[in-house]
Amino acid sequence: MWRAHPREGRLSLDDPAVRLAYRQLVEPVDPARSWLDAGAVDARFGGDPVPTGAVVRGTGDLAELHAIIDDLFGVGCFVRPGPTEGEVVRATLPVRRPAAVMPFLEALRPQLEHRGPAFWTWKTAREAIAVRLQGLDSLTIEAAR
Repeated sequence: MWRAHPREGRLSLDDPAVRLAYRQLVEPVDPARSWLDAGAVDARFGGDPVPTGAVVRGTGDLAELHAIIDDLFGVGCFVRPGPTEGEVVRATLPVRRPAAVMPFLEALRPQLEHRGPAFWTWKTAREAIAVRLQGLDSLTIEAAR
C-alpha cells in the first residue's frame, strides 16, 4: 500500500519563475494584450488589493491544466482564479505538443514534486501530465478586468 505525500499548501502563480513561464506560455495568444498595452495593471499573479480595472485571471484560465493537476495531485492544490465580474476575454492556446507546456510545469516543479503518490518522482509526474496533455487540443487562456 502506498501513501500520498501531504498536500498542504497550494500551488500559486505568485513566484517570479512561475510568472515568467506563464507569460511565455500565454504570450502567443494572450487575450489581455491590448489591455496591458493600454496601461492596465497585470494582477493575474495575486497581490492585494487588486486595483480597479486591473487584469486578472478569468475563471476559465488554464481550466484544462487545473483539471489534470487536480486529478493527479489533489483537488484544489493549484489555486484557481476566483469569480470575476466585468469584461472577459478568452483565447485558446493550441497544444500541438505537450513540450510547449513543460516550461510552465517546470516552473511549478518546486511546488508539485512532493505531491502525489509517495513513489512518484518528478520524472514520473511530468510523464503523467504529458500523457494527459496529449489528449487536449488546446488550453483556455482567459482574462478579465
